[in-house]
This record gives sequence, structure tokens and C-alpha cells, in this order.
Amino acid sequence: DATRLNVLGTVPYGPEFFAKLHDYHAVVVPSLSDEQPRIVYDAFSQGVPILASNTPGLRDCVHGSAGWLFSPGDASAIVDTWMKASERRGALRELGMAGLGIARQMTHRHMHVKRWRLLDTSLAAYRGRR
Repeated sequence: DATRLNVLGTVPYGPEFFAKLHDYHAVVVPSLSDEQPRIVYDAFSQGVPILASNTPGLRDCVHGSAGWLFSPGDASAIVDTWMKASERRGALRELGMAGLGIARQMTHRHMHVKRWRLLDTSLAAYRGRR
């Protein structure tokens, strides 16, 4: 099997975008800044793992179990990670399933419950100090 890297232009968000995700073994997300691009969670929702820069925002998204990280701005690290991915496609499937598990935990309801618990705990601590 040949390993290919496709660099895509803008793909309209919607059914075409999600259908295109299924064509790939992984999504590469190189970044130099502390961001959490939506593509990470979109890929996770389709069981597609992430190969991403090891920045704080992306590190928080990938959680170490749903993809592999490489040093930001290091071209050889990107290539090494990509080659690792091409040689370990079975591992990519496992990473993709871990990403799907993360996506299932990221529903609006789940996020609201987490925020509610944080507020509840914070208010209880505040009341305890008074």
C-alpha cells in the first residue's frame, strides 16, 4: 500500500465534509499556536485519529489516546509521525475508536453538566468561606 498525504483546500462544512473524513486513515493538524481546531472533534466523531502538533490546546484534545503528537514546527517530526502512522494502520484504528469515545463524551448535555458541577462546587466552596 502506498502512503499518500493529501492537502485539501476548503471543504464546505456539512455532509460532503463528513463523507470526506471517511476516506482517510488520519487527519494531520500542524499548528504553531495554542488552539483547539474543530477538525479534531469532527474527525473524532467519525472515528478518525489525529496526528497533531504538541501544543497545549491540541494536547488537551488528543489526550494521548486518540492520536499522536509531534513537535510544533519540526518538519522531520511531522514526517516521522506520518511514517509511523503509515506503518501502523491497526494502531490508527484503535486511536480512531478512542477518539470516537472522546467525541461521545463531548455532547452539549455532557458539557453543560460538567459546567454545572464546576459552578456548584465553586459556590459551595464560596459559601463555606463565609
